[in-house]
Amino acid sequence: MTDFKPYGEYTFTAYDSNDNFLWRQTKRNLLTQAFYTAVLKLLDYTNQTPDADSLNVNYMAIGDDNTAATIADTTLEHEIYRSTFLSKDITSSQLTGKIFLPIATGNPSGGIIKEVGVFVDGTATTDSGLLMSRAVVNINKNNNIKLIIQWKFRVQEA
Repeated sequence: MTDFKPYGEYTFTAYDSNDNFLWRQTKRNLLTQAFYTAVLKLLDYTNQTPDADSLNVNYMAIGDDNTAATIADTTLEHEIYRSTFLSKDITSSQLTGKIFLPIATGNPSGGIIKEVGVFVDGTATTDSGLLMSRAVVNINKNNNIKLIIQWKFRVQEA
């Protein structure tokens, strides 16, 4: 029997106002229990009609609170900005999504992004949707930095 292990990671790539590369940082995330429960419900055809939209990964958000991530999280601790994905790509073992934060967008008070999360079936409203993953980070973001945030969700053999 083969076991599979789902996991995700965020990659932050920073550029200055002239599009010069500054730095790159990668951080593993925590997948939430709400996500696992939604997947199991989707697979249980006897209890409900499956709805693919109920697992549509459609928003990424950032926040400025560094409370440790837990499997029970349902929202970011203090969301300050969210965006739909600019792009999403899927392969047989990975889903990748990206957002872009221009110089004047997503700048937290104090200049540090402290949390990031991906939402399923969310809207533009703060804290909407099902929090699929969350990571506590320490990412510089201010009026001198453009940021690309890429999220990867992978399934691999354990």
